[in-house]
Amino acid sequence: MLKAKDLIKSFGQLAVLKGISLHVNRGEVVAIIGQSGSGKSTLLRCLNNLERVDGGSIQIGGQPLVTDGAYVPKKQQREICLKMGYVFQNFNLFPHMNVLRNLTEAQMCVLNRSREQAESYARTLLGKVGLSDREKAYPYQLSGGQQQRVAIARALAIDPEILCFDEPTSALDPLLTQEVLGVIRNLANEKRTMIVVTHEMAFAREVADRVVFMDQGFIVAEGTPNEVFKNERVRAFSRMGEEDVKAPDTATVKRFLSNKERAAAEMQQSGVAWRGVTPPILIRSGGMYGARTAIFVEGAQRSGDDRNK
Repeated sequence: MLKAKDLIKSFGQLAVLKGISLHVNRGEVVAIIGQSGSGKSTLLRCLNNLERVDGGSIQIGGQPLVTDGAYVPKKQQREICLKMGYVFQNFNLFPHMNVLRNLTEAQMCVLNRSREQAESYARTLLGKVGLSDREKAYPYQLSGGQQQRVAIARALAIDPEILCFDEPTSALDPLLTQEVLGVIRNLANEKRTMIVVTHEMAFAREVADRVVFMDQGFIVAEGTPNEVFKNERVRAFSRMGEEDVKAPDTATVKRFLSNKERAAAEMQQSGVAWRGVTPPILIRSGGMYGARTAIFVEGAQRSGDDRNK
């Protein structure tokens, strides 16, 4: 379905991909994991022709996109890339279009479908992602999870053979993360071919047929989830931060919301970690949300690698 061989990509003097080879079979879900800066998103962007490789070869659906660093003509590139759907980290919906038009625009402009056909298919896809009642809403009127589900429906609207996700839950809090992961899980059950760049370790274990672990521009481990998560480097990555952080339970969170000072003291006494910003950040460690995810209970400043949750 997709074959990449010896991909090389640099940004100036910084080598990001260092001879990456990857294949994806029809109906397979491949999860790409690794630390930030390991080259995961760059690899995905190169496979979708959003970045140009400096060397190597890519075939999609048996058609060459680039061979030994030489790309096919622009027209062929566009035709080949229609086989790929892409879901961005930050949704990238058209802010001046409502939900329905976000899903119909590419169908009409690229696939030459009639408005009636495009709208009918768009409504079917909105039903699939649980947003049938939001077709007239604009992106600013939607939660982050709803926006990402619209983005998934929009990617599906062009009927791609391969669907790619670039950290689709990185901008979402844990509850919204589960909404989006649920949609992706359903797509996996439909045997859609997917490549998912993710930090959600539990999700990768559960859904992926194959896991690829990247580090410093190389593929360090590749195989079934059981095989890859036995690798010592992968195990070290997946449990980062778990030793010194304890996840608060639901009751603690509710007390925190109703009485921050008292709950913060209770959390300290019980060993629950929180960072020294106002308001405190509850830390969810391991489990469904990966190595370490910061939960901002009422909003706080971005700090280090912590994400606004």
